[in-house]
Amino acid sequence: DGCEEASALMAVAWARKQSLPTGNAEAEKKIIAIADWEQQKYKNHNDTSVKDTAERILKGYFKFENFKVVNNITTNDIKKELSLGKIVIAPMHGVKLNNPNFTPPGPDHHMIVIIGYDKAKNEFITNDPGTRKGKHYRYSEKTINEAIRDYPTGHHLPVKEIKKNIIVVSKEK
Repeated sequence: DGCEEASALMAVAWARKQSLPTGNAEAEKKIIAIADWEQQKYKNHNDTSVKDTAERILKGYFKFENFKVVNNITTNDIKKELSLGKIVIAPMHGVKLNNPNFTPPGPDHHMIVIIGYDKAKNEFITNDPGTRKGKHYRYSEKTINEAIRDYPTGHHLPVKEIKKNIIVVSKEK
Protein backbone atom coordinates (compact mmCIF):
# COMPACT_ATOMS: atom_id res chain seq x y z
CA ASP A 1 0.00 0.00 0.00
CA GLY A 2 0.99 3.64 -0.33
CA CYS A 3 1.17 3.58 -4.12
CA GLU A 4 -1.31 6.44 -4.54
CA GLU A 5 0.66 8.59 -2.10
CA ALA A 6 3.98 7.63 -3.71
CA SER A 7 2.65 8.28 -7.23
CA ALA A 8 1.31 11.69 -6.21
CA LEU A 9 4.61 12.53 -4.51
CA MET A 10 6.57 11.60 -7.65
CA ALA A 11 4.21 13.51 -9.97
CA VAL A 12 4.17 16.70 -7.89
CA ALA A 13 7.96 16.64 -7.49
CA TRP A 14 8.28 16.33 -11.28
CA ALA A 15 5.76 19.13 -11.91
CA ARG A 16 7.45 21.47 -9.44
CA LYS A 17 10.97 20.53 -10.56
CA GLN A 18 11.79 19.31 -7.05
CA SER A 19 14.06 16.42 -6.22
CA LEU A 20 12.65 13.31 -4.64
CA PRO A 21 13.99 11.89 -1.39
CA THR A 22 17.15 9.92 -2.11
CA GLY A 23 16.88 7.28 0.60
CA ASN A 24 14.10 4.77 1.18
CA ALA A 25 13.64 5.91 4.80
CA GLU A 26 13.17 9.55 3.78
CA ALA A 27 10.73 8.63 1.00
CA GLU A 28 8.80 6.34 3.33
CA LYS A 29 8.55 9.15 5.89
CA LYS A 30 6.99 11.46 3.28
CA ILE A 31 4.55 8.77 2.10
CA ILE A 32 3.51 8.00 5.69
CA ALA A 33 2.97 11.73 6.34
CA ILE A 34 0.54 11.87 3.40
CA ALA A 35 -1.27 8.71 4.60
CA ASP A 36 -1.49 10.07 8.16
CA TRP A 37 -2.98 13.32 6.82
CA GLU A 38 -5.54 11.34 4.78
CA GLN A 39 -6.43 9.20 7.79
CA GLN A 40 -6.95 12.26 9.97
CA LYS A 41 -8.96 14.19 7.38
CA TYR A 42 -10.92 11.41 5.65
CA LYS A 43 -10.69 8.47 8.10
CA ASN A 44 -9.16 6.42 5.29
CA HIS A 45 -5.82 6.22 3.50
CA ASN A 46 -6.15 2.93 1.64
CA ASP A 47 -6.75 2.59 -2.08
CA THR A 48 -7.94 5.99 -3.27
CA SER A 49 -9.72 6.22 -6.61
CA VAL A 50 -8.45 8.47 -9.40
CA LYS A 51 -10.92 11.20 -8.42
CA ASP A 52 -10.01 11.01 -4.73
CA THR A 53 -6.26 10.79 -5.41
CA ALA A 54 -6.59 13.98 -7.48
CA GLU A 55 -8.85 15.89 -5.10
CA ARG A 56 -7.55 14.66 -1.76
CA ILE A 57 -3.84 14.12 -2.30
CA LEU A 58 -2.84 16.37 -5.22
CA LYS A 59 -5.18 19.27 -4.45
CA GLY A 60 -5.78 18.83 -0.71
CA TYR A 61 -2.42 17.71 0.62
CA PHE A 62 -0.01 19.18 -1.94
CA LYS A 63 -2.12 22.25 -2.85
CA PHE A 64 -1.35 21.30 -6.45
CA GLU A 65 -3.79 22.11 -9.25
CA ASN A 66 -1.98 21.49 -12.56
CA PHE A 67 -3.83 18.29 -13.29
CA LYS A 68 -6.95 17.02 -14.95
CA VAL A 69 -8.88 13.80 -14.47
CA VAL A 70 -9.67 12.11 -17.78
CA ASN A 71 -12.24 9.32 -17.91
CA ASN A 72 -12.70 6.44 -20.34
CA ILE A 73 -9.26 6.71 -21.91
CA THR A 74 -7.35 4.56 -24.38
CA THR A 75 -3.60 4.01 -24.55
CA ASN A 76 -3.60 6.47 -27.47
CA ASP A 77 -4.93 9.14 -25.10
CA ILE A 78 -2.03 8.44 -22.74
CA LYS A 79 0.49 8.64 -25.59
CA LYS A 80 -1.00 11.97 -26.70
CA GLU A 81 -0.64 13.48 -23.22
CA LEU A 82 2.94 12.21 -22.96
CA SER A 83 3.75 13.74 -26.37
CA LEU A 84 2.53 17.09 -24.99
CA GLY A 85 5.14 16.94 -22.22
CA LYS A 86 2.80 15.75 -19.49
CA ILE A 87 2.89 12.67 -17.27
CA VAL A 88 0.07 10.38 -16.20
CA ILE A 89 -0.92 8.87 -12.87
CA ALA A 90 -2.76 5.65 -13.70
CA PRO A 91 -4.61 3.08 -11.58
CA MET A 92 -3.90 -0.55 -12.37
CA HIS A 93 -5.03 -4.06 -11.66
CA GLY A 94 -1.54 -4.89 -10.44
CA VAL A 95 -1.94 -8.63 -10.94
CA LYS A 96 -2.35 -8.04 -14.70
CA LEU A 97 0.93 -6.12 -14.84
CA ASN A 98 2.75 -9.43 -14.32
CA ASN A 99 5.70 -7.60 -12.79
CA PRO A 100 8.23 -10.24 -11.67
CA ASN A 101 9.39 -7.91 -8.87
CA PHE A 102 5.99 -7.93 -7.13
CA THR A 103 5.22 -10.34 -4.33
CA PRO A 104 3.00 -12.84 -6.20
CA PRO A 105 0.38 -12.44 -7.46
CA GLY A 106 0.79 -8.66 -7.28
CA PRO A 107 -1.49 -5.97 -5.87
CA ASP A 108 -5.15 -5.97 -6.83
CA HIS A 109 -5.30 -2.15 -6.57
CA HIS A 110 -2.15 -0.32 -7.68
CA MET A 111 -1.15 3.09 -9.03
CA ILE A 112 1.83 4.05 -11.18
CA VAL A 113 3.25 7.11 -12.92
CA ILE A 114 3.64 6.85 -16.69
CA ILE A 115 6.48 9.12 -17.80
CA GLY A 116 7.15 8.18 -21.42
CA TYR A 117 6.52 5.95 -24.40
CA ASP A 118 9.02 4.05 -26.55
CA LYS A 119 7.49 3.84 -30.05
CA ALA A 120 10.11 1.41 -31.32
CA LYS A 121 9.29 -1.14 -28.61
CA ASN A 122 5.61 -0.21 -28.01
CA GLU A 123 6.37 0.16 -24.31
CA PHE A 124 5.31 2.67 -21.69
CA ILE A 125 8.06 3.90 -19.39
CA THR A 126 6.87 4.15 -15.81
CA ASN A 127 7.93 4.90 -12.30
CA ASP A 128 6.28 2.04 -10.42
CA PRO A 129 6.23 2.50 -6.64
CA GLY A 130 5.35 -1.17 -6.12
CA THR A 131 8.96 -2.38 -6.28
CA ARG A 132 12.47 -1.17 -5.54
CA LYS A 133 13.21 -1.76 -9.23
CA GLY A 134 10.34 0.45 -10.41
CA LYS A 135 12.26 3.47 -11.71
CA HIS A 136 11.85 3.62 -15.51
CA TYR A 137 10.18 0.20 -15.45
CA ARG A 138 8.71 -0.67 -18.84
CA TYR A 139 5.36 -2.27 -19.57
CA SER A 140 4.11 -3.17 -23.02
CA GLU A 141 1.25 -1.11 -24.40
CA LYS A 142 -0.86 -4.29 -24.40
CA THR A 143 -0.15 -4.88 -20.70
CA ILE A 144 -1.05 -1.31 -19.73
CA ASN A 145 -4.22 -1.49 -21.81
CA GLU A 146 -5.29 -4.72 -20.09
CA ALA A 147 -4.30 -3.65 -16.57
CA ILE A 148 -5.52 -0.06 -16.39
CA ARG A 149 -8.62 0.29 -14.25
CA ASP A 150 -9.87 2.66 -11.61
CA TYR A 151 -10.96 1.29 -8.26
CA PRO A 152 -13.15 2.56 -5.44
CA THR A 153 -11.75 4.40 -2.44
CA GLY A 154 -11.59 2.12 0.60
CA HIS A 155 -9.66 -0.84 1.91
CA HIS A 156 -9.49 -3.41 -0.93
CA LEU A 157 -13.08 -2.84 -2.05
CA PRO A 158 -14.17 -4.91 -5.05
CA VAL A 159 -14.10 -3.36 -8.51
CA LYS A 160 -17.61 -3.66 -9.94
CA GLU A 161 -16.93 -2.26 -13.40
CA ILE A 162 -13.85 -1.41 -15.46
CA LYS A 163 -13.35 2.34 -15.71
CA LYS A 164 -10.20 3.49 -17.49
CA ASN A 165 -9.59 6.83 -15.76
CA ILE A 166 -6.30 8.68 -15.31
CA ILE A 167 -4.82 11.87 -13.88
CA VAL A 168 -2.84 13.98 -16.36
CA VAL A 169 -0.21 16.12 -14.66
CA SER A 170 1.38 19.25 -16.16
CA LYS A 171 4.46 21.15 -15.01
CA GLU A 172 3.96 24.23 -12.86
CA LYS A 173 5.06 27.46 -14.50
